Amino acid sequence: KKDPRSQGTAETYRRQLELLLSARDKLSATSDAINQIHAVEQQVDAAAKQAGGNESVTAAAQKLDDELNAVLHKLYEPRFTGYDDQTLIYPLEMNNRLAAMQNYLGGDAGPTDQAVQVLTVLSAELDQLLGKLNQALTIDLPAFNSQLKAAGLSPVNVPPATKAAGTN
Repeated sequence: KKDPRSQGTAETYRRQLELLLSARDKLSATSDAINQIHAVEQQVDAAAKQAGGNESVTAAAQKLDDELNAVLHKLYEPRFTGYDDQTLIYPLEMNNRLAAMQNYLGGDAGPTDQAVQVLTVLSAELDQLLGKLNQALTIDLPAFNSQLKAAGLSPVNVPPATKAAGTN
């Protein structure tokens, strides 16, 4: 129920809900990508250890790991544990920025034009990062798996990313 003291209209609340759901979906996509990267990195590291002295496999594993880490560290800051003073020490990455965005979208006034613009910018940045991740998983990982196969090792499997509600 609407607060009787609020000046918000049904249209205001509808726009606010749409923006909040969009921000939620983007944050879910970010979390899904982080989980996917962690799962792939664990397999890559295990494969590199199994390869032992095979330098071409270990070098390819390092290259793939570096590419995945570059995306991962733009999606979140692993050293950030949530303490307020850490926001002064570590950069806020995509997941923190999207979570903060959700907090700004609440209230009775409805979304501002600036909030819509910021979410649009964050969405574009996320799309670029997800594109880089997709490239690493569809081009670089199969090349790594070819080296694993040649060395007689099991390939790295990519766990499916959970599809966030409302995303295409």
